[in-house]
Amino acid sequence: MLTGCFEFEQHFEFEADGNAAATGKIVMDAAVVAMTERDGKPFCDEEVVATGEVEKTVTKSTVEADLVCTIEMTGEMQQVIQAVAEAATTTAEDPPTAMLSDDNGRFTLTIHLPSLKEDEPPSEQDEEMAEMMQQMFLARLSGRVLRFSVTAPEIIETNGTISDDGTVATLTRPMADAFTSDEPTIFRTVFELGDSGALERVRGLFRSDEEVE
Repeated sequence: MLTGCFEFEQHFEFEADGNAAATGKIVMDAAVVAMTERDGKPFCDEEVVATGEVEKTVTKSTVEADLVCTIEMTGEMQQVIQAVAEAATTTAEDPPTAMLSDDNGRFTLTIHLPSLKEDEPPSEQDEEMAEMMQQMFLARLSGRVLRFSVTAPEIIETNGTISDDGTVATLTRPMADAFTSDEPTIFRTVFELGDSGALERVRGLFRSDEEVE
């Protein structure tokens, strides 16, 4: 589905009690959606489905000239990540993956999205037309992004950026780059469900006061 969309965001929110919510947003130009739906391919089927311990809710909305399909999954965090991984399963040799590992309470979320670049180059006779079509396509991707983010009680490290309060990690990539580069999009974030680091900082302040006395 990503290869036909103009913007994609996936946010994961992990709670201290071990539950999580994964919210994905697929944004497409309404005119493009109209063309694909004429071929019998629905853009977004609204539904509420409970599978095991995970509840999935799909809603469709309109934002200016775009249609937005929002897919939210909630439940126990390992089950949620497994549901996200299964939803992304394709027959491609290098499919998207989502994995969550637990190292004694320190969790690592790893998202791997392969390059969205077309595998097969156009034939010589179609090269000029393909180049023109690609330039038109890339122009429509201007300002569009691919974004992954995590909210957790404490972010330890990430290959993205960390918010000032240390609770949100974000990786943003221009969608045009994702469609023209051979490089995959990899988002990795290490987090904990308890803010032990903040507790240590508070203890450090008290120890400093005692040393001064």
